[in-house]
Amino acid sequence: MTKGKRLALRKLILLLSALILAIGLNFVSFTSNAIAQANSSNSSLILIQSEIAGTEVFGSGVIVLTGRESCQAVTSYEAIKGASRITALASGYSPVPAKILRFAPDANLALLEIPIPALPAAKLGDSEVVKDGTPVAISYASPVLSGDVATSFGNGKRGGSVIDIINRPGGSVMRIKMSAPLQEDTSGAPVYLPNTNELIAISLSIEAASGHNDMRFAIPIAMASALSPNIRSSSDSIANIRVLDGEDAPVLEGGNNEGDRAEEGSPLVPIIVGVVVVAVLGGVAYFVLGGKKKKAVEPFSVLPILPEDMPMAFVTAEGSILPFTKDSVIVGRSESSDWCFPESSVSGRHARIRKSRDGSSYELEDLGSSYGTFIRGRRVGRSDVIHPGDIVRFGDVTQVKLLTRAESQAKNAINTAKLEEDGEE
Repeated sequence: MTKGKRLALRKLILLLSALILAIGLNFVSFTSNAIAQANSSNSSLILIQSEIAGTEVFGSGVIVLTGRESCQAVTSYEAIKGASRITALASGYSPVPAKILRFAPDANLALLEIPIPALPAAKLGDSEVVKDGTPVAISYASPVLSGDVATSFGNGKRGGSVIDIINRPGGSVMRIKMSAPLQEDTSGAPVYLPNTNELIAISLSIEAASGHNDMRFAIPIAMASALSPNIRSSSDSIANIRVLDGEDAPVLEGGNNEGDRAEEGSPLVPIIVGVVVVAVLGGVAYFVLGGKKKKAVEPFSVLPILPEDMPMAFVTAEGSILPFTKDSVIVGRSESSDWCFPESSVSGRHARIRKSRDGSSYELEDLGSSYGTFIRGRRVGRSDVIHPGDIVRFGDVTQVKLLTRAESQAKNAINTAKLEEDGEE
């Protein structure tokens, strides 16, 4: 082979090598982008661990805003409600303390600050395009524990479809039918459209679905725009919901936080001891000098006597008769409710109570309340029956009782005797 032919062959080999290399690089780039898009829901998922009244509680969250020094994540309020300590765990990182920036108790959403920079954020979708039958997927964090502390987490996924969308004051709630039973807790877990990986909702816990492991409720992501002006979804709808600052978040007692204990030698110790001593001496002096002992009034300890034409009625814990002059009443915090209870754990339209056809009982329907409705201490699903003597609780504190005339007459005599005895002491 002549020198010219060898040179031409060498050039051809180099050209073919460059062409093969370019094709390979393009293929790798295309594959990497496809994998990144497919795993976008995984990388924005975080595990949330909260200490609530001394108990470790686990939930999920999703990064929605990313920054150079920290990121922001959305989760359900129920996942961190009452927490004395919150930590977040992102894939590939150690646990870090998380801070509540804002929360919306009625909407069951919370915005957390995560001190990890440049975490990938989920792509927000339009929750208003979701209709009955829309396929969805829930991506939830399953903790891997070392003792009581999560050191990593697995990414669980479960498909499903939207059954219906329940309208309620300030927004709506999706009801999702799972493709298979799911025992794991999904509180705060992101809900995606599987074909686009767009975030469209935040899942609630299995307890919010009354323990049904084949169903979940979810809050549309459009409502999260109320937590921060920087959160933008494709939806133009902004829910009119009550948003509170993270510093106002309640903390349940019972935890073993280091911050909850006064250190030895702290100046708080003599102050606390002094207050206790003064209180004890004051109490002793009060009783020695003839002060009267007052007994705390238990709920429903004083009941009214129902008139003869009223075989049963609903009464408050203080003994007031609640009006029931039509076939059904609406219970809620809104002033337009038939029974208005201005408590923070009572939703605007919390529940509906209807008379049964035979008049022997009442039907209770929960209207998608945030904090639940309970009969005999058990949380109601969508509806349940109130029988005579039952105590119904709306949210955390508000209670009513279905009192019969016979019970009111029997107990009133006992209560009257007790009140007279207390007055003589």
